[in-house]
Amino acid sequence: DELWTGGPKLLALNTLLYSSKLKTSPGLFPTNVTKLPDDPNGQFSWIQSQLDDSRSRSQKVILAYHIPSGINSYDGSQTWHEKFTQTFNDLCYENTDIILFHMAAHYHTDEYRIIPGPNAVLLNPSISPVHTNNPGFRQFFIDDNGDIRNYIQYFTDLPKSNENEKNDKPVTFIQEYNFQEAYDVDNLNGTTLQQAVNQIDASSEYYMKYLTHQYVYYPWHRGNILCGVSYQM
Repeated sequence: DELWTGGPKLLALNTLLYSSKLKTSPGLFPTNVTKLPDDPNGQFSWIQSQLDDSRSRSQKVILAYHIPSGINSYDGSQTWHEKFTQTFNDLCYENTDIILFHMAAHYHTDEYRIIPGPNAVLLNPSISPVHTNNPGFRQFFIDDNGDIRNYIQYFTDLPKSNENEKNDKPVTFIQEYNFQEAYDVDNLNGTTLQQAVNQIDASSEYYMKYLTHQYVYYPWHRGNILCGVSYQM
């Protein structure tokens, strides 16, 4: 019921149920949304019951899931069916005061999403480098009151790590950035992430930081760029 004594509850959700690409039967195309129930597997009702329980105990909640709602940053497509996005957004908005933040993934990149509340959605980069990202992981920090205040992102440089592996040298992870220091905030919640997103939107300095961190110091087409610098055909 709690991640640590006096700490928040972690709700792990199956958001594949809401995917616009969901197939409920064999075939080439996703299932038409009109054939999907309004609450697949009763998960929205379950989330609400868990939030009600936490509220009755003055407990905070963290939501964790794989596919986030909103726009796919690779191709601009909609990740969830609209009716599920709206239900989820409404549910989160009504419980903003007890939801610390959301943790999602899917894209293998370091990104943020803001949903009404504001609710902060942290998209965590992956250990797998399959989406042209360096492997990375996060360490979260908790204060004496049990509140999550910050995180530090760690990474390993993939080309260097491969070279080290070939030469029987250790593969090491080093700090990429400190969330509070990178975006000049003093906490980790919906309000402070909204502040960070506002800075990213308004300032080229913060926007470039965001782009640099997005692929964990491994920008798109890095190999082509380096080859272009070094070689002529």
